[in-house]
Amino acid sequence: MYLIRDWIEKAITATLALVFIYLGYLSFDYPLYFDRLFILVLLVLIATFKVNKNLFSIGLILLLERVLAALLFEISSEIMSKVAVYCLGLFFMYKLKFDKQVFSILLPIWLGSICAEIYWFVTNYPAPRIHTYIGLIYLNLVTRFFLIFRGHILNSKLTFRISSLPLDWNLYRIAGFYNLVIAAIIIEYIIRHMTSAKPMLVYTNYSGITQLTTLVTLYLILSYVLNSKFRLKA
Repeated sequence: MYLIRDWIEKAITATLALVFIYLGYLSFDYPLYFDRLFILVLLVLIATFKVNKNLFSIGLILLLERVLAALLFEISSEIMSKVAVYCLGLFFMYKLKFDKQVFSILLPIWLGSICAEIYWFVTNYPAPRIHTYIGLIYLNLVTRFFLIFRGHILNSKLTFRISSLPLDWNLYRIAGFYNLVIAAIIIEYIIRHMTSAKPMLVYTNYSGITQLTTLVTLYLILSYVLNSKFRLKA
């Protein structure tokens, strides 16, 4: 009886995981539906709190990242908002200085963006919203931090144990790749609005790249679910 029940639970878990992957594939060209599907998966992970603390904590980190990313696009373009965003860069560069991307990506993009913003302000040019993308780089660096150190942080505050997983490092790398994409978009913005050149390769394909990285994230999470001892109870 136990073997039958275990087999049923494995089948339910595997079926739902494959359904989510298939739905992700079908909704790939529909960003809104695709994003909602991913959020649904994250909510399911968070709902596993009593069963799998690792899935819960990973789902919570990624869901908060999604919510904050959406809020970043609501930031005002007023000068004080921009000043606040760029000043926050000093804080994040100091706190996250152990992350190589702080110096390889954030620092040069941050300095270049400030120079561009000053030029646009002095010349009274209608500046693009590159400060929003700077904020996305901050957010991805913070996400990388929590993915790698979630076990250390949570184990020091909670009674149950959280373990580090290979999945953490895979998601860490995806966040790093996304930072490269964002940096490329900012560079394209600066070139378009300061020269006669009009590069739009990354900008034009941004939605597809974002969906692809999300689909890979979804695949990695569900692969972990299928290969772990996590089961949806029959």
